[in-house]
Amino acid sequence: ERANHAVLSGEAARAEALCREALGREPGAPDIKNNLAHALSQLGRQEEAVRLTRELHAAHPDYFFGRIAMANLHTRAGRVEEAESLLRSLLKLPRLHVTEFQALCQAQAQLGRQTGNAERVAQWQTLMEQGLGQIHRPGGPIATPKVGGYAGRPLLRFPR
Repeated sequence: ERANHAVLSGEAARAEALCREALGREPGAPDIKNNLAHALSQLGRQEEAVRLTRELHAAHPDYFFGRIAMANLHTRAGRVEEAESLLRSLLKLPRLHVTEFQALCQAQAQLGRQTGNAERVAQWQTLMEQGLGQIHRPGGPIATPKVGGYAGRPLLRFPR
């Protein structure tokens, strides 16, 4: 948890040290490896980050944030179909934690920016803002959105 906070705070060197320490105790932990990959990326060590992300996804193909990370790698490399395939598989999940929802929206918006699809970017940014706003309002729904349908494509909506 301290490593995740350090990554999110931009304290990449501290995050790397914390992740490596934690991996000493839990060598196979996908969340720690994912945080380490983010820290390495923040430190400008892209080759290490990419290698670790690929290893993470190969070892834990069902790990949500590993799929997001791989989709983001595909997006940056211009492999749109591969990115969309990974993201589409995540839309089929019946429930998402709020952090998963946010990461999925961000990845979808990034894919939209990469492909020049301003409408996609706007839709996913709006969905994220509305969804997070509902979660954080008094009396709002539980932070586990359900998959619904919209214009032939599954989108996330919150239970009432």
